[in-house]
Amino acid sequence: MIPQEPKPKLLNGHSRGVSGGDLLKMEGAPPVTKKYFSELTALEYFIIRHVAVLSMEPLLEKYFNQEELLDLIESKRPTFWTKFGKAFQPKDKKGKSGKNAIFGVPLELLLERDCEESTDGVGATSLKIPSLVAEAISAMKTMDMSVEGVFRKNGNIKRLNDVKELIDNKGAVEVDLTKENPVQVAALLKKFLRELPDPILTHKLHKLWITSQRFEDSETRRRVLHLTCCLLPKAHRDTMEVLFTFMNWVSSFSHVDEESGSKMDIHNLATVITPNIIHRGKENMPVDDSFLAIEAVHSLIECNESMCEVPEDLALILNDSSLFSNSADITTKEILKRYGDRARAPTANTAGGNSAGDNSTMSPPPSAPVVTRVDTDPHQENAWQNESSVRHVSGDNNNYHPNQRNNAMTPPPTLPYKNHPNGSTESHGSSPSRQIRNGAYDKQRAMGIV
Repeated sequence: MIPQEPKPKLLNGHSRGVSGGDLLKMEGAPPVTKKYFSELTALEYFIIRHVAVLSMEPLLEKYFNQEELLDLIESKRPTFWTKFGKAFQPKDKKGKSGKNAIFGVPLELLLERDCEESTDGVGATSLKIPSLVAEAISAMKTMDMSVEGVFRKNGNIKRLNDVKELIDNKGAVEVDLTKENPVQVAALLKKFLRELPDPILTHKLHKLWITSQRFEDSETRRRVLHLTCCLLPKAHRDTMEVLFTFMNWVSSFSHVDEESGSKMDIHNLATVITPNIIHRGKENMPVDDSFLAIEAVHSLIECNESMCEVPEDLALILNDSSLFSNSADITTKEILKRYGDRARAPTANTAGGNSAGDNSTMSPPPSAPVVTRVDTDPHQENAWQNESSVRHVSGDNNNYHPNQRNNAMTPPPTLPYKNHPNGSTESHGSSPSRQIRNGAYDKQRAMGIV
């Protein structure tokens, strides 16, 4: 028989290749270092998170010091006084939804009792995600997602609450979501994400996501964004990968032809999903921060495939076999000692030739009025879901040109963020979409004035 080259795996219509580690096993394959987060062991993930802190430290020295960055990935042991204080906290919300509840339960806890192994991510490895997320995505993949306003409209609120109660009582798997329409299922998924005690992108990393978009240089923004992905807890990062892979697919239905389409391209999807996955809880968020959050989520969805890969310079460190010889002895202090200087070397190539660590590329934190987040303000609860809260998507993908920073065009970024096969035609067809959309009309719109 004539030997044949290995064929890519096809799961759920997606081509799922193997990472660099498996390619090395193929005869004649060139050495590569690409590795997906989903393939990392617990120890490797521990190492990557710490080295990512070292790599972003020089880029963020105006905003964070090393201790503050390390606090983002390390869990402090509760002291006597923290335990003493919790004893006097109100417990009226405890057990409100029942011991088998799905909504309003911390993600890590939910994965222990109600989860599924999903193959809807980027890499070849399956990911453990909440059953409700998996069931909602599976149901919507059987539906017509070109329905106008999917993920923007709220659906039938009474039916939404009824389905939520069924899921809390029976479990996500026992409720047939294919009987619902796509707008209703999308609204249910948003409700689940919004009610997580710690959102998908986490409270801890909130400031970091916002700060990543304060850089003028597009490549530096993506570099900081990529390193921030490294800091996410595994449960949150895996769920984010599946969710954003799905969002990328949904965006392909934004314009089917001249008369049909959901009008929900990547930017519009980012606009309506951001308040549910990155927020400060009941705290108010400045207007400019809200737009920066949307920009961060836009990039995460658009560049989802590359964001799910371990940064190449960090992956190379995993080749150090001495790290794994005495794995029980690996500590934060040892990683900082070994790789402090190496990880701080700038690696992002800017389009204009500036160093990624050059502080001149940073814009100072903007001062802005404060607006109540739409999920907590009863007068603006539907502000971001209104028709005017998303931009119009027409058949000509080149008509939309977002506002440019300082009225200057930003050069296209270099690899690995250059090509995104899963992105929608709207996102790729427009001129650089990573610029802050901070026009006066946009600010009024976010505040519910228009």
